Amino acid sequence: MKIKYYILLLAMAILVTVGCNNDDKPSLNPNKKIEFKTSIATETAITSIMKSPQLDQNGKGNFTNGDTFSLQISAQSGEVTVLRYTIEETDLYWKDININSEDKAVDFAACYPEQKLIDGKFSFNIETAPYKDLLWAHEKKVPVLTISPVNLTFKHVMHRLIINFTKESDINPELITTICTAKSMCEVDLIKGTLNDISSAKASLSEVGPQAVFQIIPQKTSDVFIEVKAEQLERKFNLTEAIKEYDNLESGMSLTVNITLKDGKILFEGNSIAGWEDQGSVEGEIIM
Repeated sequence: MKIKYYILLLAMAILVTVGCNNDDKPSLNPNKKIEFKTSIATETAITSIMKSPQLDQNGKGNFTNGDTFSLQISAQSGEVTVLRYTIEETDLYWKDININSEDKAVDFAACYPEQKLIDGKFSFNIETAPYKDLLWAHEKKVPVLTISPVNLTFKHVMHRLIINFTKESDINPELITTICTAKSMCEVDLIKGTLNDISSAKASLSEVGPQAVFQIIPQKTSDVFIEVKAEQLERKFNLTEAIKEYDNLESGMSLTVNITLKDGKILFEGNSIAGWEDQGSVEGEIIM
């Protein structure tokens, strides 16, 4: 079958370049390697691809040589090419792509970490995933046989929940335990860039210290519960008690809840959704 695709690509290249001198435009060649420019969020694009991306506290960063992601290339005719791509190790050429003669453009969709794609979809369990910060990238209508690099800008799929603690008491913030209980499973449609069939199954994740950071499935704020244990103080509350303006925790967003421990109370001191992107702030109070 690859011979068939190679012949089709070669014929397309010949038709496109008929009547053009070498000085007019570069030759379109099915043996041309497909180059990628990758980036995470708003970080500067790079030319290599991934194994364990180096991210800062804001979720920005770069991939490194040896990093691997799943890649699906979809043609307008319905032909699909699925592969695992490893930076600086995988050589991908236009002749390797499944297309028909009528195809003029293809769509690229990628996700990190590598997933088993079935019809462009996969299940994701935030509780069991070894790397919880799922990333995806999409580049549509890329001309067949283009000599320009394909831009893959990876974005965060999950929602990031950050709980910051300050104290106005003798409580040691290093001993604060924060438990987040939320829905933990969903189906990811990589091609459409959507999350479907969010399961009712929940998981509890815990952190210890003055800051707790959780990656969670995008979901309603009413489905998320936070439990705080600070020495003799203990309280469990629904996230809607802290966030009343927003009903949903959205993909690629980051919610920060700033909490002060004071006089046997948990005080919400100006919370915001950002950061991933801006969404606002609220204040409130919970009695332990």
